[in-house]
Amino acid sequence: MQNNIKEIIPGVGLGALKFGMTRDEVKKIAGKPDDVENLPGFEEEVNDELESWHYDEHEFSLVFDADYDWRLVSIAVSDPYFTFHGKSIVGMEKQEVMDLLQNIP
Repeated sequence: MQNNIKEIIPGVGLGALKFGMTRDEVKKIAGKPDDVENLPGFEEEVNDELESWHYDEHEFSLVFDADYDWRLVSIAVSDPYFTFHGKSIVGMEKQEVMDLLQNIP
């Protein structure tokens, strides 16, 4: 895994992966996904179609939305490899995460 996609940045993305990027831009950074899943939108009136890319090695997923010209709209991580302000929060107790959030400048 590239170090440039390690840090969770709320409202911005995951390191070099930024919300609003195209699928081609994402592929240049993260590479080809291990699995691609086409999903119906959350609500027919809001989301027509979604495409979810899954990366198995570091357990993260990226979602692209047809209503936004197939741009990156969601990122999910479940591997302790990823960090938030330099700390791995996956697997942390809830109170530890809350303390970390309160101490962010």
